[in-house]
Amino acid sequence: IEFGTRAIDGVYATPSIQTIVAQAYYLKNDYKGTDKFVRGLVDDQIKAGQAPSEEMIGLGLSSAVKLNDDAAMTRWLEVMVAYHPKENYWQSLLDSMYRGKLTDKQLLQVYRLSADVGVLKRASDYAEMAQLALDAGSPGEAVAVLNKGFAANVFTAQADKNRNEHLLTAAKKQAATDQPTLAKSEADAANAPTGDCLVCVGIGYFGYGDYDRAAKDISAGLAKSIPKDPQDARLLLGIAQLKTGDKDAAVKTFKSVKGDPVLERLAALWVIHSKSA
Repeated sequence: IEFGTRAIDGVYATPSIQTIVAQAYYLKNDYKGTDKFVRGLVDDQIKAGQAPSEEMIGLGLSSAVKLNDDAAMTRWLEVMVAYHPKENYWQSLLDSMYRGKLTDKQLLQVYRLSADVGVLKRASDYAEMAQLALDAGSPGEAVAVLNKGFAANVFTAQADKNRNEHLLTAAKKQAATDQPTLAKSEADAANAPTGDCLVCVGIGYFGYGDYDRAAKDISAGLAKSIPKDPQDARLLLGIAQLKTGDKDAAVKTFKSVKGDPVLERLAALWVIHSKSA
């Protein structure tokens, strides 16, 4: 540590020397020292436009685990998924959100991010996401989620298969009734005094994968008036914009999500995900 620090202060340390110093702090069980050293090094690399190594971030994360510092673990995981977006890191990051007390809309948004980063794995999660989407007025999304679950063979128990086949049938029936009416609903919503109906139509289009029209309607709804759930609408707008390929607009929208701590956090994670999406 002493000689490595001299090399770093003298600006002639190689990346391997920096790693050795971080490992030395960790091996002498100085986890606070590890966290402080790695944090300073990683912050400097990010400011310089460099990508911190997975090994270095991992040392910071491991030190936070040893210290039982949940806030530090979350910060390190966010850095990790920003530069090394592997499924296991996303899984660890999102698991903490599932443990919180969430409303149905918040939980559906957590599932949406989980699905997009590839960590929606459990049969119960597919089933619950589909039911929440159905309840939120997005039968197309429910159908898509369940079809994906069946294609991935996540429903292994016969009872699960039967239950979710019934749910899929109900979702398809609702979608068959709902989808043909969206154009008329969109026209009616444009003449409505508030923007709530336009947001609802946008949610419908989102579920069927028509992200351009979803973004157009949700944006128009937000511009007309403040809907009942403005932060949820803004977050969904950002997701729709990202799926159309307009990352700049999506990031701007995600950063406008304010007032709901859970949705704010999800929006910040979508900003991170947008870099590799």
